[in-house]
Amino acid sequence: MIKIVHYNLILSSILVLLGILSFSCHGTSYEFDTKPHLSSKNPQEASANGTRTTKPSGALLFTTETHEIIKDNKLDILLMVDNSESMADIRSALKSKLNSLIVSVDNSDWLIGISSTDMNTPCIQGLIKNEDQNRDQTFNQLISSLQQGSSQEQNGILKIEQALTCSSELTGGKNWIRTGSSIAVVIISDKDSLTKTYQDPETQILLSSDEYLLKQLTKIRNLKDDLRVYGIISVPNNNSCSKREQSSWGVLYSSLIHKTGGVEGSVCTSSIDSTLQVISSNISQSLTKHYKLKYTPVSLQVFLDNTELKTGFTHSENLVRLPRIDSGVEKIRFEYFYRP
Repeated sequence: MIKIVHYNLILSSILVLLGILSFSCHGTSYEFDTKPHLSSKNPQEASANGTRTTKPSGALLFTTETHEIIKDNKLDILLMVDNSESMADIRSALKSKLNSLIVSVDNSDWLIGISSTDMNTPCIQGLIKNEDQNRDQTFNQLISSLQQGSSQEQNGILKIEQALTCSSELTGGKNWIRTGSSIAVVIISDKDSLTKTYQDPETQILLSSDEYLLKQLTKIRNLKDDLRVYGIISVPNNNSCSKREQSSWGVLYSSLIHKTGGVEGSVCTSSIDSTLQVISSNISQSLTKHYKLKYTPVSLQVFLDNTELKTGFTHSENLVRLPRIDSGVEKIRFEYFYRP
């Protein structure tokens, strides 16, 4: 009788251990329990939308989903250019730099809106599309058309908000920002974000902080994911820059850039080519797409056609976010475990 009890205790201990056992294989956690599960004659259930679910005896279920590639990579770029006298040389250099700006995003559906930080100019002064003929020439002409304005009428913070939300005659009275697009705001200025003086003290204080624009931008897109700010500016703490006449210049622009995940470069650099190319590369990272899964993954593997994508994707609940995908890929497959 003692031996029987002893063996029963051992057996019970083994069952308890099996009930809480978990192990890892290829980065995927498998959990098992001893609770009874309904059996199925067909452990793999296929659905019309390409979802295949496997029902093991454990607490986690495994499924595979196949989705069509989202090929609509819309990108709207707001180019906000300082038109004050001290920026004449930068504007002149910028006229031939369209290719540097789009070098990493040229296979996307991009649209560039050009504006000025001068409050006395229209919210959008010109638009260029990827498919436009002679687009380099058009870009050159639009930058040249930014007439020199007063350095005392600059308000980049408010002008960015206006340019992203205003209706334009260029788009038939509609907002030029397209639904579902990623947005990049590129500021090119050697001034502070606010040189214009407002009589109302509250307005002056409000526009002297980056919090105002950050709040407005949040209403338009998710910051860092779908909207980023970039700049060729008077970089803070770069006292060797002759264009940076006051220590406060560029501080707000720099703060906006860092808080939205963008990158910045100095307006005093000998060539703006390299900075524009770095900006273009960062913009390309924001051209990501969401794929909605049927369940929330506990662990996830992503395959482009039959090649596993090991980095560059994230997921929050059942939404998977992927970077820009090469045009040759036709299908995307998600393999994951989830809790029923």
